[in-house]
This record gives sequence, structure tokens and C-alpha cells, in this order.
Amino acid sequence: MEKRPIAGTLRSMAVGAVEYFPLSQFPAVRNAPYYGMRMEKALGWEFKYEVEDEHLRVKVTRIA
Repeated sequence: MEKRPIAGTLRSMAVGAVEYFPLSQFPAVRNAPYYGMRMEKALGWEFKYEVEDEHLRVKVTRIA
């Protein structure tokens, strides 16, 4: 799986949408809503993260 832009991908997600990122991007994916997306976080956007070790990827679901 190739690296993907994080903030742009997260911003394009609707509530309930799911995206996958390579496991190597996990730290940046987890930190994006707190540092690069402060406005969205202030507006109540929330994400759920699940590490899928067997697939070497991170599953991100927008929950709010």
C-alpha cells in the first residue's frame, strides 16, 4: 500500500466513511486531527482508528 495524503483524505470523508492508510503512516494519521486539522476538530469532527497488523494498514472511520 502506498503512502497517501492524510489531511486532505480525512477532510473529504463523510460521517461513516472508511479509509485505509499504510501502517507506516499511523503516527501522522493519529496526530492529523490534533495538529493539522484544528478547525475540523473544533467543529466536532471525530475519527476512530484501528490498526490491522495482519494487513499492515490503519483503518480510519469518521464517526462525527
